[in-house]
Amino acid sequence: MSFTDTLNGTAVGGNYISSGYILRTTDGGISWYNQYSGSVHLNRVFFIDSSIGFVVGSSGQLLKTTNAGQNWQNINLGTGAALRDICFINFNDGIIVCNGGLIFKTTDTGNTWLPLNSGTSNSLHAVSYYDENFITAVGFNGIIVRSTNGGLSWNLQQSGTNLDLLGISFSNAENGIAVGGDNYSFKGIVLNTSNGGINWNTQLLTSNTLTDVNYIGDGIAYICGNNGAILKTTNGGIITEVQEVSDKNTLKPENYFL
Repeated sequence: MSFTDTLNGTAVGGNYISSGYILRTTDGGISWYNQYSGSVHLNRVFFIDSSIGFVVGSSGQLLKTTNAGQNWQNINLGTGAALRDICFINFNDGIIVCNGGLIFKTTDTGNTWLPLNSGTSNSLHAVSYYDENFITAVGFNGIIVRSTNGGLSWNLQQSGTNLDLLGISFSNAENGIAVGGDNYSFKGIVLNTSNGGINWNTQLLTSNTLTDVNYIGDGIAYICGNNGAILKTTNGGIITEVQEVSDKNTLKPENYFL
């Protein structure tokens, strides 16, 4: 989900077999209408400004709009891999991470995308693009890769876990939080770093897979996960508050944005 102001937002999703949808609200989420329907599940949406946005999905699906979703243009990346996450650090520079360890970067607002060598074949699920130089991606089997030169080269970091990492967020170049887990073994994990990923420390193990994190700075971060889990830290990764919702059986938050 991506909001450009208090009223205008876009959400994506679908089922993993045969459909994908883009929904739009112009009244702060009171009502939503369908902007796009397709045959491919859509994973993430990111808007640079009120008009220009991108959606990534399975089977190499990349869509771009320049008019707030009235029209969506398909962009061919030359891959059939699932595109898992997309993030822009400014109007020009953006990153996509994919299954198979694929990473693509644009420096011209998504008109062209160049493949980058991540150094791993593990699927990457999420990316944090802190500034033009510092980029960190996480994925399956505890994989963490980091670039300090805008994606020209990537270094493998030791997460200390083989659980899938599904969310990553940095408040600055040094302080970050990664979350993930395993749906089959009912495990969730929170990792944090205070030195740019040189060391990652396990701060919490839970019974719910954790799917996304938003680190807003000053040690404050929010995490969401399966069964309605919402977690909060005020000191950079040590969880001090856990909130639950009543209907745990039907809720499965996947993204958290502030």
